[in-house]
Amino acid sequence: MSLPRNFQRLVDKAYERLDQWEWKQALKLGKEIKAKRYSAGFEVIARAYWGLQQPKKAIATLQEGVKTAPQVWILWEYFGHYLSDSKKYAKALKAFGCALKCPGVSSGSVSYNIALVCKRQARYSEALKYAEIALTDR
Repeated sequence: MSLPRNFQRLVDKAYERLDQWEWKQALKLGKEIKAKRYSAGFEVIARAYWGLQQPKKAIATLQEGVKTAPQVWILWEYFGHYLSDSKKYAKALKAFGCALKCPGVSSGSVSYNIALVCKRQARYSEALKYAEIALTDR
């Protein structure tokens, strides 16, 4: 589904703000995107909160996002990232498992992140298994 040109520019601008670490501007744009009922708003808001060192708000935003748009794999992947970085490994693995069930998922990316969680838990053989999957499944 393609977006109307003006709205696509808004979304592109939000991602540019994230890429430039302009968290407050990205947060404002993300809220505008979310108000228009587009799932990228959750991602932008969460990433901006994470950049602003507000991990609880980032995780809460993604939790709302995956409830609202459970078929959007990137929301599950960021949810898993942030849970893993917050040392909530079991929940992170569950989120990554949900991501893998979504249409259009980048399974290599998700497998890489599963490998990272396994490594953080000192489950090295599993980490290696998922790292190999990530390398072959792009």
